[in-house]
Amino acid sequence: MLFSTLKTMIIEKHTPGNPAEGGYFEIEVHLDMKELAKSHSPRQAAFHAQAVILGNAIKSTEVPREFWYVSFPLNIQREFNLPAQQRMSV
Repeated sequence: MLFSTLKTMIIEKHTPGNPAEGGYFEIEVHLDMKELAKSHSPRQAAFHAQAVILGNAIKSTEVPREFWYVSFPLNIQREFNLPAQQRMSV
């Protein structure tokens, strides 16, 4: 099940060879809700899994954490009492 979507703001890289280089990244975080339910703390397990995915994304894209934000589908917002969107600021 889709738990969240991690996205970056539009990134512009100004390099001498290609001053208009850039774009944005988007990663969907899918989690098995049945497996989470078996956890002692499903909310904590879900956020831990999302944090691992975000860490790997930051490492592979080299986009700092403050440029990322997360959005949650409506069913996850209701189940975990979360906002629709949240910045991953420092």
